[in-house]
Amino acid sequence: MNHKDQIFDELQRMGPSHFEKLKYNPVGSDDFTVEIPQMGYLKLMCTISDLLKLCIVATDEDGYVNSSYVTNLNASVNHTLELILQLLPIHEAAFLDEVWPYFGEEVQEKGKEKNADQNEQESPE
Repeated sequence: MNHKDQIFDELQRMGPSHFEKLKYNPVGSDDFTVEIPQMGYLKLMCTISDLLKLCIVATDEDGYVNSSYVTNLNASVNHTLELILQLLPIHEAAFLDEVWPYFGEEVQEKGKEKNADQNEQESPE
C-alpha cells in the first residue's frame, strides 16, 4: 500500500467519529441538516420567540422596544448564545487539527503564501 492510500485509509477511519454536526438530508439532495436538541414543543417555541425578540430589538432604530411581547431580553440573549454554542462544529474542528499534518509541507506552504497575498491586498498603501 502506498503512502497516499495509507493516509486516505487513516482519514476514512478517523472521519466518522468527528463529523457529527452536519447530517445528510434524507431527501437525497446535497443539502445538510443540523439538529438542535429541544426538550419539547414549548422549549422549541421559546427558542423561536427568543430569536424573534432579538431580531425585533436589533432592527429597531433606537434599540429599545416598548412592547409587552418583547420581555426578558437578557434571558433571550443568553438562550440565543447557548443555541450558537450548540451549533459550533467542535468535533469537526478537532478532526481538522488532527488531519492537517497529513496534507504535507507543500499544501501548508501554499496556505501561508495565500495568507501573505491576502494580507498584502488588505494593507493600506
